[in-house]
Amino acid sequence: MIALVIKLGIGFIIAILSFFSFLKTKAKLGIWLLIIILPVYSTKFLGKAGDIFTIEFSDILLAAIILPLLLREIVLSKKFGKTIPKEISNILPIFLIYFSFVFLTIFWTKDIFLTFRELIIITVYGFLFFIPLLTISRWDRKDLQSTILLIILVGLIVTTLGIFQVILPNLSIIQSTQPGFPTGTFTETNWYANLLILTGCWSLFALKSQRKSLKGLSAINLLLLLIGIYLAKSITGLIGFFYLFFLFFIYFLTKKPLFCIFLIFVFLISMLIFPSYFTGFTEPLGEISALSQGEISENMKIRSVQLLTSFQLIQDNPFGQGAGTWEPVMKQVTGQELGPFGWINGILLEQGILAFLVWLIFIISCLAMIIKSYILTKRWETKAALFSLIWLLITGLPHPMYYMNFFWFYMGFSVATALVVKREFIKEKINLNS
Repeated sequence: MIALVIKLGIGFIIAILSFFSFLKTKAKLGIWLLIIILPVYSTKFLGKAGDIFTIEFSDILLAAIILPLLLREIVLSKKFGKTIPKEISNILPIFLIYFSFVFLTIFWTKDIFLTFRELIIITVYGFLFFIPLLTISRWDRKDLQSTILLIILVGLIVTTLGIFQVILPNLSIIQSTQPGFPTGTFTETNWYANLLILTGCWSLFALKSQRKSLKGLSAINLLLLLIGIYLAKSITGLIGFFYLFFLFFIYFLTKKPLFCIFLIFVFLISMLIFPSYFTGFTEPLGEISALSQGEISENMKIRSVQLLTSFQLIQDNPFGQGAGTWEPVMKQVTGQELGPFGWINGILLEQGILAFLVWLIFIISCLAMIIKSYILTKRWETKAALFSLIWLLITGLPHPMYYMNFFWFYMGFSVATALVVKREFIKEKINLNS
């Protein structure tokens, strides 16, 4: 009880700070608090199923920031006549239609409590997407770059924490939940690797920035990121490494093909001469190689059960088993407590094909806004926004990224970045022509 009071007290202080920050037009403090808090959250919103009194500390903090921010939007709209940008007003109805289809599953769900709980979570997800989008889209490019700097700094801290968890565990502030592997502030290595690649996308393109502090911090983050991925020894991290290298090649080395070939040659030769130093990159390949030879690891067995069983359940009920009921439904069929395989399977199984189709339209609309801004401006911020969102969608195929708070926030942040850069670009063009 005392711990809960302390948590609520801290949440109240954060709420006061964020509220006064949000009363100012830019509300930078509130958004920055969100960026700092999101990596230290738990995926549970109300604790274990059936226990509505176990409230995660991070969710108290999220509510303490989101609710004042929502109140701020209401106050500003009435006081100053603020209107929602057209691009945002176009995708808001799509999200509401999606939510409506999810809500309908409450009428045939196998567990009303879990579905109701999931509806609350999706509501929070919606706030995490739209509130930063509404706020950041009104900023200028300078404020946007300062926020990107903070994102990279947070990524650097989480990366360093993961490195300490493996190399110097006794000096680590937070111990790894998977001893011998970095987890940072998360519960497993894959989430750690996902955040590293996400912030790596912003760091990579920030090397094109004119701000020396942004370029310097980005270079440091990318170097430590490679160490973090190496220590993670995960397939997700390895795919992310190749993803970043591909982007680096396309946008930095296309004019220097010989240099690129030289780098690849040195890397391959080094792997052959010093194989023990590259185990962090080669071990994940061993699992894939074993699979091609018919040898299935325990991890692959679990994933194959998740995938094949979910396909059967989707065919049995294409309108969804009920939002939030993946685990009990899978346990009933397989006897195992298995989480969602990925965002495609998760949405189809729980929410149904109609919700999934509307969700796809929502995602495509977000990508379209970013791509339009990218084609028009060619600014590094829009490149980072586009490829960081693409990474979230790619890594969500085998992992349930849909259920991660930072997935929704950074999706909204990417769209907001595109809107800010596009508006500032048009403004510069008008000033030049006048």
